[in-house]
Amino acid sequence: SSGINAEYGDFSEPEGLDPAHAEWIGAWWTGFILSGVMAVLSALPLIMFPRKLPECDEVLTMKIAAGIASPETHDEKKETGKMTIMEMAMEFLPDIKALFSNGPFMCCTLSQAFTGFLIGACSFLPKLVQIGLKLAAFFFYG
Repeated sequence: SSGINAEYGDFSEPEGLDPAHAEWIGAWWTGFILSGVMAVLSALPLIMFPRKLPECDEVLTMKIAAGIASPETHDEKKETGKMTIMEMAMEFLPDIKALFSNGPFMCCTLSQAFTGFLIGACSFLPKLVQIGLKLAAFFFYG
């Protein structure tokens, strides 16, 4: 973030301005573009997962044997439109509970939230300190 702020906002060099000047506008917005591109690239492997995992039929058979699921599968109900909102909610809530009780999932989720906070703090904190303490931008990006 601080290195790219040494570049002017539109990547041109205005006459009479340098990073130490009070009217200097750094290219702060490039961090958002870079973060967006990295998010899309990290999502690409998720697209490669199959629509249905191979063990899905075995799990469904076990749920039917335990009386948790009916012999008519979720996909068949969805295609025929027989699944009610209440059935979808009853199927959804245990899955959410399982996710929130999954330690590795929660650690990854919290670490991503913290990373987002950290990126935001790194993007805006220098400008806030610069304005609050009335320091030149060059002091941070020098």
